[in-house]
Amino acid sequence: MEKEEVITGEKELDVADLTEVEDESTEQVTEKEQHEELDTTSSNLTEGQKKQIDEKQDEKQQNENSKFAEVRRKAEEEGRLKSKTAYEKGLKEGRLNALKGKINPYTNTVIEDENDIEIYENMYALSQDGKDPITDYPSYIAEKQREKEQQQTAKREAEEKAQKDVDEFISKYPNVDLTSLLKDEIFTDYIDGKNKSLCELYESYKKMENQFRNKGVETAKQTIANSLSSPGGLSSDNDTHIDYSKMSREEFLKEVEKVKSGI
Repeated sequence: MEKEEVITGEKELDVADLTEVEDESTEQVTEKEQHEELDTTSSNLTEGQKKQIDEKQDEKQQNENSKFAEVRRKAEEEGRLKSKTAYEKGLKEGRLNALKGKINPYTNTVIEDENDIEIYENMYALSQDGKDPITDYPSYIAEKQREKEQQQTAKREAEEKAQKDVDEFISKYPNVDLTSLLKDEIFTDYIDGKNKSLCELYESYKKMENQFRNKGVETAKQTIANSLSSPGGLSSDNDTHIDYSKMSREEFLKEVEKVKSGI
């Protein structure tokens, strides 16, 4: 009986193996048919359709890259904030551990917490300025509070002004990527130290950029003209002034080719 059971088991295994082979063969055939169908579909596409598919894939990849970059920037910023918070927390705990239980010499009271530490430090600052830590303390605290409120007001007004500045820029130049512009080192170097609105800075920057552009093209035209065999170079009387700043990129490149060809 034991031998028969073993044989029966082997037969069952053989049947199972055959079933697996058939399943694998079916999967391979299905995959082959799918690949052939994709190849056929791809071959039937026009060049324009293929180009559109490629452009969509490129756009999708760029969007994914932008998302990854944004996630990375957020993670880095969170890491910096956590490090700063941990540093400040450690500094505060270290100060408390060093002063807790000691006597404030100006009040003869035991320092128990952060509030006691702040009182001691304020009194110490008064004594360093030659003032009385006890009698001058109220006016000192009042002055510190006024300074704090002034700083908060100035900060709030600066934030509101900056937000208004950004809103005006976006409204006037909706097609300009402000984030990319503020990452442009040439632009940031140009606006450094200039106390003007974003719109004014951008407009003066573009004006300067266009002036350099026009000057560069005019210089190139004159240089090429001087190298031609015909005397006199370019005639200023017959040459119509062209504002290159108003040209599209394609028009500008065509004009450069004309210059290079001596037209």
